[in-house]
Amino acid sequence: MGTSKDAKSKSSRRAKEAKTPREIVIDLLNKPEYTFEQICDQLQYYPSKLANLLDEVRELGVNIATVDNKLVIDKQEQMGPENKEFKHKLPAGIHRIALISDTHLGSHFQQLRYLKEFYVRATDVGVTNFYHSGDICAGDGKVYPGQISEIFSPGLDASVEYVKEAYPKIPGVTTYFITGNHDLSWFQRGGVDIGNAIQKVRPDMKYLGQGGAYINLTANTRLYPFHPSGGRAYAHSYKVQKFIEGLTPEQRPQILASGHLHTMLYMSYVGIDAFMVPCFEAQNTFLKRLGLHPCIGGWILELEVDDKHIIRIGMDRIVFDNPIFNDY
Repeated sequence: MGTSKDAKSKSSRRAKEAKTPREIVIDLLNKPEYTFEQICDQLQYYPSKLANLLDEVRELGVNIATVDNKLVIDKQEQMGPENKEFKHKLPAGIHRIALISDTHLGSHFQQLRYLKEFYVRATDVGVTNFYHSGDICAGDGKVYPGQISEIFSPGLDASVEYVKEAYPKIPGVTTYFITGNHDLSWFQRGGVDIGNAIQKVRPDMKYLGQGGAYINLTANTRLYPFHPSGGRAYAHSYKVQKFIEGLTPEQRPQILASGHLHTMLYMSYVGIDAFMVPCFEAQNTFLKRLGLHPCIGGWILELEVDDKHIIRIGMDRIVFDNPIFNDY
């Protein structure tokens, strides 16, 4: 089933649209060299209109500070704390959850139809909670050289709107997600955490924080969705092993769901069930230059729970071997 020319034309137009007023204000706040009055002059806004726009920016979780009478974004105040803890306690019995990562929506190489198919297949076997290990979005177009030519929604607001409309939405299903390096490209350059913006427009998508989060599935079992940094090592398992070895016993989860590396692997290591979670993006030019082929798909886990522990983990690896081109 092909994508219509009208849809592709609409995507191309979206990439070329001018920045929204909210994005322009964020750019000005990042200078930082403007007073409130000077920003009003720049945008030719009445003070009340600018005040409303600043409130919209604050609703994204942005901390706007005043330094020497100039308005600035305080990124340090905004960030963290990392590794927040959440309670998703499962009662005794059999439960199924799904692990996904690196959907990179907005990329010309996104695999949206496979992502939607994965959601349907998982919900058909009883999954209601999906855990996403970061990089919902492709980013701002500056994550790697030449990326801007490979995405069709590089703007912050355009990306949020696209996730709102395109990301799978099924009644009774919740996606819990962290942000990865692509998502955080806007934060690093502009101080805006897109995770807050996505959660605001999609109540079924719950934001857990930047880089990693602990989810208490039982009294003694924690799931840790995680988005590491850097590229692949000589062996697929090496980076995950070194990450686990660097954790103190108190920091170690019982289940690790590691994204970012676009590959699929399971191993049991020092008492941790470690999953490398694949992606929903075909090979882009960056991976092609590195000679790397991504794995497209996700995990469905069947968990047998007693009062305090997960006593059995069954796993289904769902893989889509044939990328769909122009799936946007």
